[in-house]
Amino acid sequence: MAFPKSSEIDNVLLQVLVDLGGHARPQDIYPRVAEFFPQLTSEDLGTRLPSSVNTRKWWNAVQCAKQRLHDDQCVDGTPNKFEGEWEITPRGREVLQVNPPVRRSTITASTTSSTQETAHSSP
Repeated sequence: MAFPKSSEIDNVLLQVLVDLGGHARPQDIYPRVAEFFPQLTSEDLGTRLPSSVNTRKWWNAVQCAKQRLHDDQCVDGTPNKFEGEWEITPRGREVLQVNPPVRRSTITASTTSSTQETAHSSP
């Protein structure tokens, strides 16, 4: 399992909230945050917490990030005007401008040469 650091999830969560219009439901957020971390496998995303078999480890990591951001006044959670949704605050937007996440591609660069030469001999 190659779970990202907590601080990496924090900034990505802020970016995902901006990408989704400033607020979104948690179930819409979890997969979008995961897209930033191509090292996460489907097995990683499906792993359950040993202490709570009904809780996915990935979802828990994102929820912990949301709680840290809420404590720092970067995210507003329930209850708010978008009941059940998480919303980025003006402070969260400021933090994101200072430290935006790096979007990692899920496609790796090919190491094979794209140029092929064909030898043509004259008669």
